[in-house]
Amino acid sequence: MRNISIQLKIIIGLIIFTIFIVSSERYLLSENIVKQFVESKKSKNELLANTIAPVIGLNLSLGLHDANKDYLHQIVEQNSDLAYIKLTDLNGKTIYNYLNKSYNSYELDDEKVNFFNKTITDNITGEVLATISLHFLNTEYQVILDKNRETTLKIFILTLILLILFILLIKREFRHLKSLSENVLLYDPRINNLNIDKSDRKDEVGIIHNAILLMVKKIEEHSRTLDEINISLEEKVKQRTLELEYTNNEFKYMLDHTMEGIAIFENGKCINLNKAAINIFGYSTDKELLGKSPLIFIAPQSHAATIEKIREKSSEPYESIGIKQDSTEFPILLKDTTFQNNSVMYRITSVLDLTKIKNNEKLLELAKLKAEESTKAKSDFLANMSHEIRTPMNGIIGMTHLVKQTKLDAKQMSYLTKIETASNNLLNIINDILDFSKAEAGKLNIEYIEFDMNDVISNVKNLVEYKAKEKKLNFNIFYSDKDSLFYGDQLRISQVLINLMSNAIKFTEIGSVELYIESLEENMVKFTVKDTGIGLTHEQESKLFKSFSQADDSITRKYGGTGLGLSISKQLVELMDGKIWVESEIGKGSKFIFELKLSKSNIKKLKKSSVKSLEKLKNDINATKHSNILLVEDNKTNQAVIIGLLEDLNIDIDIANNGQEAIELYQINSNKYKLIFMDIQMPIIDGISATKIIREIDKNIPIVALTANVMKDDIENIKFAGMNEYLSKPIEVEKLYKTLLKYLSKN
Repeated sequence: MRNISIQLKIIIGLIIFTIFIVSSERYLLSENIVKQFVESKKSKNELLANTIAPVIGLNLSLGLHDANKDYLHQIVEQNSDLAYIKLTDLNGKTIYNYLNKSYNSYELDDEKVNFFNKTITDNITGEVLATISLHFLNTEYQVILDKNRETTLKIFILTLILLILFILLIKREFRHLKSLSENVLLYDPRINNLNIDKSDRKDEVGIIHNAILLMVKKIEEHSRTLDEINISLEEKVKQRTLELEYTNNEFKYMLDHTMEGIAIFENGKCINLNKAAINIFGYSTDKELLGKSPLIFIAPQSHAATIEKIREKSSEPYESIGIKQDSTEFPILLKDTTFQNNSVMYRITSVLDLTKIKNNEKLLELAKLKAEESTKAKSDFLANMSHEIRTPMNGIIGMTHLVKQTKLDAKQMSYLTKIETASNNLLNIINDILDFSKAEAGKLNIEYIEFDMNDVISNVKNLVEYKAKEKKLNFNIFYSDKDSLFYGDQLRISQVLINLMSNAIKFTEIGSVELYIESLEENMVKFTVKDTGIGLTHEQESKLFKSFSQADDSITRKYGGTGLGLSISKQLVELMDGKIWVESEIGKGSKFIFELKLSKSNIKKLKKSSVKSLEKLKNDINATKHSNILLVEDNKTNQAVIIGLLEDLNIDIDIANNGQEAIELYQINSNKYKLIFMDIQMPIIDGISATKIIREIDKNIPIVALTANVMKDDIENIKFAGMNEYLSKPIEVEKLYKTLLKYLSKN
């Protein structure tokens, strides 16, 4: 054996090693092939089982049991490895059963048999009909696989023994290669430190030597290739780094150009701010802010609230007080977004400077105050205007009434009637202006009380019918609803109807003016004022219902008017949750229509107030016990009017020219007077102050205000001072007599 050359030994070793490799490969290959055959067979068998199931299901659903048996028998004949078939219905009854007798000796386990259990369903309805079990044998492949394993194992063991013997024999031949191996182990391709030359030996050692040397050269080539790859990777990393820097710059650009300030905190320390945040807090750079607590941006008085918000990790915006570098405090709006990355807590805080917003709020508040002052000034002006006009109007209307009670010829009576009509028209204009002012200020109130629609109709008829008769117009009111009791604002409904009907009469020269009232569904009531007047164009209709506006200027010149009536009517209808509109044709007339929701009243019958003539009222007053009243009035004309109206009554009147005189007269003899008529605006002491003082003396004496101030605040002041009620100037004679009768009859 020692005489065998190393070349032969190596050849023998290579042969043994080759046999070892080949046997291993053969084993693995054959094992793999057999397994593939087995898997292929299993797939085929599974496909067959999946094919059989629907066919059997179809036959069962059609009741073809014999066809199933023939079909399964045919399957058995065509598949020699099919060892077992069993078809069972839902009750466990066997429909078909087959067992290959030639395979009875085999143990049916998972390695040698493929088991398939399928549920048979109706192909149409999906109903479960039966189950089928199929067993396919793999024994022929298993035998091949076992023989292959046995043969391969024998070859492997034999080859291993020979290989061990070869190693023992060849070991001593490799001493020469030891130094070569040591050099190779120390070899570094980067510095090329392999000091080995090519061997000129022709034997096997020389061949191995040169082979190793060749391998080293190939390693050097691969090393150079790897270096090139590394360089390429470095270039790619550099490129990617540049891209990331570009993206970061873009982000920083966007961050620095947002309108709101943004600060980023890491574990409670500032790590980044945009330019807006730096500017908001009055710094030139972020150097003094980086690494600082967020409280550096917050005024001391807001520290506690800000710390609480940070602890809550709230994402809701909240206001705080910021502090600038120069210690200037200013309002800010903050919004925090908190998140955690591993153990690091981050918070992004956006900041808005609220200084301008707060200043604008102050300006708005100032503007609101000015607007309120302007509204108050307007209300005061209207109240004063009303007082200054109503006071002389009281004298004019009162004196006219007194003169009409004297003996007059027809011409004089005509003059006085025209004066009275003109005075009432002026009074209506004043009332319209006051109503418009109340509506504009939102102080025009609507009340809801039970009322009878027939009373509304009667009131409207009494006030406007005579105007229609003067112009010889047909005047009609149509209302047939037997259930006339409603719940709403009777006064305001009457006001709207009077406005609309007065307009209709004013703009109608020939024909008729008619009022239709009808009940609709869902408690709606429709009011229609129809006339045969001048009519309106579409352009003129668009100007209606606007304040101080009429269809055109020629109407104002021809018919007069302030243009407030329709505007006030529209506002009143809308305050009562209704709607108003017009339908008109030029030259043919107009229809003014409004609808209101008026609930039916549950009261069967409202108590009717008795209507008494002035003479009857005077007689009733004279029937009472003789009384003394105190008239407190600074205007001589108004004194004369009241005295004139009461001169025929069983009443004595004392005059006080101001509040001071009234207090003195009452203090002298507080039991003398049964009633006090008190003017409001007077010199020295006004009526409100005088009433309060008298109320300290006597809380029961009736005090009735005579006032030209009829604004809501004025009425409230009258009641607050302790007056029982009020009569507005110009004084209506009927109301005056009724008030006297109300209080004097108690005595």
